[in-house]
Amino acid sequence: MSYVKSLIIRVAASALLLTLPFNVFYVLLAKITLWTSLIPIYLIRYPIEVDGNNLLIAGQSLEFVSACVATSAYYLLALLVLLTKDVKPKTGAYVFLTGALLIFVMNVARIGILLFILVRFGENWFDNAHIFFWQFVSTAYVALVWIFLTYKFKVKSIPVYSDALFLFSKSVFHKKRKR
Repeated sequence: MSYVKSLIIRVAASALLLTLPFNVFYVLLAKITLWTSLIPIYLIRYPIEVDGNNLLIAGQSLEFVSACVATSAYYLLALLVLLTKDVKPKTGAYVFLTGALLIFVMNVARIGILLFILVRFGENWFDNAHIFFWQFVSTAYVALVWIFLTYKFKVKSIPVYSDALFLFSKSVFHKKRKR
């Protein structure tokens, strides 16, 4: 497949992913993330109820929203894969699936830890831990996952930048500058 055709497909797939009228990753992963996250609480035999997207635990009602599923992390990972030059579709699928599995496992552990903190230490500790995980740990973790994936799958291109550099090298602006 030619570079231009590949670029058009990758950009179109990215645009489609971002313009879908529903949150793809939430639809696919909400229930499995919710139910898997409850395993640690069941292991310590603490009473918990699930009512739709709400968890009733320790006298609290917690709403399970798309941020709880880490949908933005999956979207970011998908966009990084799609917008990286020279990643073949098969390799891109492996990169995405490996990264998604790493994000899923860490997210389930995060939710389990937060629920344990709520049960054991109360709402104040839960709120502080939740903000810490949400604003610091999650962002750093997704960045580390991407770094790991580029190393493991030997990805040499930088998302968006490598395409822009390549296109600039083929443009009339680059040729004018050389003269």
